This record gives sequence, structure tokens and C-alpha cells, in this order.
Amino acid sequence: MGCPIDTSEGINVGLIGSLSIHARIGDWGSLERSFYELIEKSKKARIRMLFLSPSQDEYYMIAAGNSLALNRGIQEEQAVPARYHQEFLTIAWEEVHLRSIFPFRYFSIGASLIPFIEHNDANRALMSSNMQRQAVPLSRSEKCIVGTGLESQVALDSGVPTIAKHEGKIFYTDTEKIILSGNENTVSIPLIMYQRSNKNTCMHQKPQVRRGKCIKKGQILADGAATVGGELAFGKNILVAYMPWEGYNFEDAVLISECLVYGDIYTSFDITEI
Repeated sequence: MGCPIDTSEGINVGLIGSLSIHARIGDWGSLERSFYELIEKSKKARIRMLFLSPSQDEYYMIAAGNSLALNRGIQEEQAVPARYHQEFLTIAWEEVHLRSIFPFRYFSIGASLIPFIEHNDANRALMSSNMQRQAVPLSRSEKCIVGTGLESQVALDSGVPTIAKHEGKIFYTDTEKIILSGNENTVSIPLIMYQRSNKNTCMHQKPQVRRGKCIKKGQILADGAATVGGELAFGKNILVAYMPWEGYNFEDAVLISECLVYGDIYTSFDITEI
């Protein structure tokens, strides 16, 4: 329901929480989690998604989300870990009632974007999930090499990239607009050009399609200020060498590099209204 990692820092720690992904508020105002229900009928398995509250899911044997990645033929012959009445058991696959969607469903959006979060210290993961909200768009964004696989979905849900509402062909494109021809009509899609946000950062959209290209519905036409190729791009991929100094730099370090300064690696725009 609530993310065990993502919360505010300071005096409000633990008081302000974040909703985990694939969780929702039910009709009666209670939080509900999503599960996969396996239905056996005529030796053919059908999967249905349903939402349950904490008072309801304890009556089902729920397998872990990573069991979905296994081959079904192997699953039927082995025992899988499951949760039943707030206890962890090892049961046969035929006894499983529900399955979690995937392991990241316990975390919020900020925490689910941290690679290898299971190997991180909880305090550092909390700081990282909050610092991602404080990131400012760079002048030259770059897609991350190591990610969790949710970068594209988060960028799409943010509404920052421009998405094609129908299929067609690009008739004209420049830095200000994209003209899409299709379905017997022509649509002009304006792009955001160096606008100021409420945090004094620069909001800018960059076209990602060329003239004459045929596109499909839902395809990305333009990236936002912090997206590249439809994925989140908060920082840069840099090569860093760590040097311990008698243990005093444990968990903290200072990066000294002239290339980052003179190469405008982490340069961002600040727009102030006068």
C-alpha cells in the first residue's frame, strides 16, 4: 500500500508517505493492492487482475511476483514461496491462489527508479527517492545506462513527452511545431519553447521525428526537458574513481573534475521572472 522507503526527511519523517505503484483507493476509501488471479479451466490457465484490501488478501495464498518470470512447466513441478495469514510458507504451485504483479509493486515511483534497491541501505534509498524530485533538467540530457525498466512508463505517465494521438505521416517539423497528416485531416501540434516552470527551471520540448516519417498511435513525437527517447533522463553517465581516505569518506564523497565544469556536463538553465 504505502512505500516503506519513500517518506519525507526531517521532523516529518514517517508522517508523510507515498503510495506504492499498482495501488489504488477503493470505493470505500481504503487502499487496495493489485494481484494476478490464476483461473484453471479445461486445462487452460487464464489470468485476471483484481484489487484487494489488506483485510481480504490474508485469506489467499499469494506467491511472490518474481515467480511470473519462471517457465510455467517448471512452476508446476516445484514449490514456491507464498504468504498466507501474514506468514511465509513454501507450498506447491497448484495451491497458489494469487500472484503479485512484480517485485517493485511494494515501492513508490521514486523508490522504484533506484537500480538494485535491494542492495542499498534504507537510509540512502530514502534520500535518493527524495533527491530525484529535486533534480533539475540539464541542458544536454542523457539516457541512463543502468535502470530499472520503469523509466519509460514514468516518463509517459508524467505527460511531458508529446504523444501521437493517431497514426499518420509527419508533414512538417521544426522547433516550434509538428504537423501530422492522417485520418483525412492535418493536425498542428505546438511544442513548448524555453518556458519557465514554477521552480524557475526551463521547460523545453525537442522533436524526435523527421519529415516524411510514418508514425503509429502512441508513438513519441517530442521529448521533454528531462526525457530522452521517451525515458527519464535526470543525470549523466560518468566514470568515477573512488579513493578511500582512512575511512573518513565512508558513505560520502566529493567529486573533483574540471571536465564536468568546462564541458557543461551538469549545466542547467535557470529562468527568473523580473
